[in-house]
Amino acid sequence: MTGWHWWIPVFGCRLSFRRIQPKRAIFPAGIPVVIDGAEHLESWARQVLTTQVGAADWLTLQMAYPHYRERIAEAQIQLSLSLLRRPGRRLRLHQDELGILRWMRDLVVGPAVDSDMGCLDPGCPDLWRQILPALDQPHQLWSAEVLHETGQVFVQVCPVAIESALRPLWTEQPFVLVGEGLDVEREALAYRERLGLPPLTTLRFWQTAQDPLPVVVPRLPVPNSPHFQTQLGPVLKHLICEHSGSAVVLVSDRPLQAQIGAT
Repeated sequence: MTGWHWWIPVFGCRLSFRRIQPKRAIFPAGIPVVIDGAEHLESWARQVLTTQVGAADWLTLQMAYPHYRERIAEAQIQLSLSLLRRPGRRLRLHQDELGILRWMRDLVVGPAVDSDMGCLDPGCPDLWRQILPALDQPHQLWSAEVLHETGQVFVQVCPVAIESALRPLWTEQPFVLVGEGLDVEREALAYRERLGLPPLTTLRFWQTAQDPLPVVVPRLPVPNSPHFQTQLGPVLKHLICEHSGSAVVLVSDRPLQAQIGAT
């Protein structure tokens, strides 16, 4: 099985793998969603919400506005040289560097950019239609990835707080978050606030010497034995077939995930 998602009509569920695609609905509304590795969910969301500009994007902007080709190239060179003079690979943009972008924006598209309505110029490339209005929007984090060895500069922008972007997603389908160390409090208030989550039913599982957590059915071989997979498969099939509704199987062991998925 390859790809980023898989529709299973028998059980009415859809499996999706790792990659989050912005501006594209992965899950139909109302389909239960299980997110494993929820401790990484905030960083995954930031990756999706980050817009990045590289050398090819500057060239695209020049092609869209040929009359301002030289001025756009001048802005790119000034910004790149300013960042390359500073040490470090990950840098926050200074106000004078943001000023270079604003100068270029005002020259090229001018009043066609509105911080609330976005870029109104239909000729502006899609990526720049996202990034140019953000120059006047509050609570935006502007940074750059600078590769001094090759002279490459990638300008990036993402919201400082991501909860407003994520909050509407949680109302579209029921969900389960599975992760480690999500919050020090059982109610996970801080974690919920950062991700825009509604009130949750939280469960905490831990194992101590005084209170062991049984995870193996006595009649099954131990998980690290070669017979475990062959015995587990029929048990899972029996449990799933006996259940009339949707079924979710959570497998934390990575080698076993591949083995179960192959069956």
